[in-house]
Amino acid sequence: MAHRFDHCDDHLAINRMRAEIERLEAEKSRLINVGDYRSAASVYDAEFAVRVELDTLLLRGREDDEPGDAWESPS
Repeated sequence: MAHRFDHCDDHLAINRMRAEIERLEAEKSRLINVGDYRSAASVYDAEFAVRVELDTLLLRGREDDEPGDAWESPS
């Protein structure tokens, strides 16, 4: 069975999300270094939202590939 992650659109979406997470992490660090904690908290919230979106995409792909076995660990 072909993996959902083999689809070009999923690879592009995953790469975009990972790049956005890296960008947000850098911005959050910069804001913390200058003492702008309120703005850093807002960036943290945005980063968390992207991480949830990425996790959802990854889990959905796994569930599409392995119906009924998505949460079983490999033997």
